Amino acid sequence: MKVRVLVRLKSGILDPQGATVQRALGGLGFHDITGLRVGKLIEVDVDAPTEEHARGRVDEMCTKLLANPLLENYTVEMARDPADANTDAVPTSAPAGAALPEGQPEGKMLTSPLSHRRRSIS
Repeated sequence: MKVRVLVRLKSGILDPQGATVQRALGGLGFHDITGLRVGKLIEVDVDAPTEEHARGRVDEMCTKLLANPLLENYTVEMARDPADANTDAVPTSAPAGAALPEGQPEGKMLTSPLSHRRRSIS
């Protein structure tokens, strides 16, 4: 069973990574952002007989390693079939018509807000 964990800093904990991303987006012309925080999405495949057992195992993983309970909160959810996914989700690939460097295979794109360069990841 696939389980998703969303780890976020607790409110009141400074998020220097979020502040850096927000400043970089402002430098790219996105001045309408009033707040930005960065978190982690962790997907875990668990061999478990039931959803409750899978959630329990992943919760145990979070308390022991995946999240720092002093600084972070986390939520655990069961990942559903992609056919049931939200159709409003934003794609992770490059926009249609985006040029890839010569010889670069199509795939997911990373865009650095500081360098304006793209590179493909596998």
